Amino acid sequence: MARYALLLFLLFSSSLLFAQREQLGFRVEQFGTARFSNPSSPLLSQQAELGAQQAHLNFNFRTILGEEGETVLYNGFQYRFLRSTFSQVVFPLPASGLYAYPSTRDYHFLFYDFLVLHSLSDAYTLVATLRPGIFSDFKNISRDHFRLEGAFFIDRQMSESLTLGLGIARSSNFGRVLLLPIVHVLYFGGSTFMLDILLPSRAELWFYPTKSLEAGVNVSLSGSQYAIGEANPLSANQFGFANATVSPIVRYNVFSKLYLSAELGYTFVRRVELVNNRLEGEARFVQQFNPNNIWLLRFGAQVMY
Repeated sequence: MARYALLLFLLFSSSLLFAQREQLGFRVEQFGTARFSNPSSPLLSQQAELGAQQAHLNFNFRTILGEEGETVLYNGFQYRFLRSTFSQVVFPLPASGLYAYPSTRDYHFLFYDFLVLHSLSDAYTLVATLRPGIFSDFKNISRDHFRLEGAFFIDRQMSESLTLGLGIARSSNFGRVLLLPIVHVLYFGGSTFMLDILLPSRAELWFYPTKSLEAGVNVSLSGSQYAIGEANPLSANQFGFANATVSPIVRYNVFSKLYLSAELGYTFVRRVELVNNRLEGEARFVQQFNPNNIWLLRFGAQVMY
């Protein structure tokens, strides 16, 4: 019974970012160009803008342990590339005149992704993940460019259709490294739909009109904080980038275990900021750009288990 409950959980449940049905996933995101609504420090040009592109690759392999398959391990890696494109962003500097912020800057994260799911009983499942890695512009790398993120929560199967969970996570999804509570809700509406919520990371409603087509609505928060190794007159050593988005999503089974996915959505909360974490309190925020909300396009391919 424990094995059956855990395998059912694996079939439909999700990790902090991507469904554990995925063995391999690749996604590309394109954000439209947006002006800043209220930068925390004045910029010289009212026409200053920001655009961004992201690419995300994740893969893992799964190992089932125990006489009844009560423990499942995932070992893998995740990599994200972020390109931020600034236009006409010029800072007035009291001592040295003007500083034109670089028009294009690239950031990366690469981390080892370890996830364990262990069936404690027919009703309870323990979920824990550890993600040590580098979050950086890959310039003048020091130990400040490395950190550990992760999460721990316990799910309880309330009925055949409903699972609830609580836990805690250390994550930079908000564009800042924070310790956050986790709430997990998983509800199956028979073979018709599924509601999968992992707050504050995402909420998804999926429908299954055919065997090949999955469609739904995705609300998600995605971001990270990256170390800046390149010296700059602003003394910023961290770049935070995060977006809360809502979008319809479709996923189509091309053949075998290969799926294609596409989303066209809109941001409703954004965080883009430069930080000097050597300082304390509000003084550490060198610039909070506050870009306006904008459309995004996200598409990719996934190989499922």
